[in-house]
Amino acid sequence: MYKLSIGVVAFLGSIAGAAPTKQPTLTLETPTITGKLDAKLLTSTVRRTHKKLLGCYAKAFAKDKLIGPAVANATFTIGGDGKLSNLVVSAELPKGVDACIIGVLSTIRFKRKGADPVEVTYPLAFAPPTEGGAFASITGTGDISSGFDDTNIYGGLTGESPGGGGTGWGTIGVGTYGKIGSGSGTGQGYGVGGGRGGMRGRPAPVPTTSIGQPDAKGDLDKAIIRRYIKRNIQKLQYCYEKELLNQPKLEGTSTAAFTIGVDGLVTTSTASGLDANVDACIASVIQGIEFPKPKGGVVTVRYPLTFRPAETAPAKTP
Repeated sequence: MYKLSIGVVAFLGSIAGAAPTKQPTLTLETPTITGKLDAKLLTSTVRRTHKKLLGCYAKAFAKDKLIGPAVANATFTIGGDGKLSNLVVSAELPKGVDACIIGVLSTIRFKRKGADPVEVTYPLAFAPPTEGGAFASITGTGDISSGFDDTNIYGGLTGESPGGGGTGWGTIGVGTYGKIGSGSGTGQGYGVGGGRGGMRGRPAPVPTTSIGQPDAKGDLDKAIIRRYIKRNIQKLQYCYEKELLNQPKLEGTSTAAFTIGVDGLVTTSTASGLDANVDACIASVIQGIEFPKPKGGVVTVRYPLTFRPAETAPAKTP
């Protein structure tokens, strides 16, 4: 059990973010309108279908808890009769969700007899439940311990999840590559290295891992494959970081090649292109992932993973 001072607890609370939600959410973003149409009328009309639109996402989430947040850009034409046509939904969501959204939007009717057609793009921002919120990420109990994108995913403070704890580059003394304080850290997890870091101005530089887009052949959505890889990115990061201790300038892309069987299990897994030890470790991690069962037989995948040490990591724009 770790004991945190009142000041640290206050700091963690201040960055915990919004209150957690127990159900998926939908936010109607600002639409783009080409033509004459009152934006408030458009928004209020679409809002009436909010529950049904959210249901499209919630139903998919109930089947696959790994579905992440996504913005579905719905584009359509409102004709002079008030009916919607040319409905298209662009989003990285499982199959069926886009069709469901189109089905809901197609029921909308506007009162505008004889008016000229109007083109609309309406962003629909879906998000999964956030039980535990950002604080769960900080304490290492979330799926992604800290960091919110492909290039900034490191261990939690208290070593409750992969990437948390370990002997790291100081994250309040416990965790991987430090953002606060300094020291070697203790606990369990994938952290490696010895202490540096600080909170004067900006976080200490850290190695980065970027996952590309999969090249997949077979009946399994690429977005689903990407989410399952992303869920294991801390383990993949560890494959690189432990070898980085021996080769501080090691960087490059390892391409994983694997086959997903009809039962969702990975039957073969190899990786190449970076370093023999890193490649072997990556292949082992992917071998242990259980994907959803493909609908039409086996799926073959090639997946690039790019690693960079701290000193060559691209600078982030403020």
